[in-house]
Amino acid sequence: MASFEGKVNEIAITGAASGIGLAIAQILASRGALLALADINEAALNTAKDSLPSTPDTANKHAATTVRVEDSAAVSNWIEQTKSHYGRLDGAVNMAGVYRDKGTGWTNVTDDDWETTISVNARGVFNCLRVQLKHMGEGGSIVSAASVAGRIGTGSGPYCASKWAVVGMTQSAAREAGEKGLRVNCVAPGFIETPMTDVFSVKAKETGLAKQCLHRMAQVSGDVLEDSLRSARRQALCDFPALLAYEREKETPADPSTAG
Repeated sequence: MASFEGKVNEIAITGAASGIGLAIAQILASRGALLALADINEAALNTAKDSLPSTPDTANKHAATTVRVEDSAAVSNWIEQTKSHYGRLDGAVNMAGVYRDKGTGWTNVTDDDWETTISVNARGVFNCLRVQLKHMGEGGSIVSAASVAGRIGTGSGPYCASKWAVVGMTQSAAREAGEKGLRVNCVAPGFIETPMTDVFSVKAKETGLAKQCLHRMAQVSGDVLEDSLRSARRQALCDFPALLAYEREKETPADPSTAG
């Protein structure tokens, strides 16, 4: 992916304190983007901000804001302040997410398991997309986190439902935003080694690994990161491994059955 230096790209990232969100923030910063980071964990978020590489154009200019993505007012305020501070919003990466699974199946899913998962993973992306599309101009790009669980119904029921919702929202937003010259995509990673999966039970990890072609957890710094970045570029198509990229062109939008 080409450097952003000289282009002054301002990009907002949720879930930026760890995992895929942090890895994306680090590589975007290294390529000259100005970043507005958001996460629920204030201490980890500030550490993440301090860890970002910088260029002469971006030194000491990255911002960090504690945000609960399920809070629509908080998300709106964050994006509006970001645009006001930088003068524009060129891109957004919606990576905030949770996974609640006791490994005991649908009949033991609690109301709290459902509400928490849907609120963060689905409502959170909805809150972000709605305000990001409002404040982003032609040529802008949004990438959200779906999952293979949003394609094949594996793992926690609430998590699967939330990620199917991300896929649907992405398709819908891409159709509408494409008319304005905006791109809306989502990536669908498999079993990735992140802080979220670190807390999985041994049984859950064994089950997940058994479904992987190479029977190992993928690393954030590898294909997942590069696919996330590629999906933000205009030439992104639909068939990268573990990638759902719904891009509105003049032709018919990509069919999800052909992805990955």
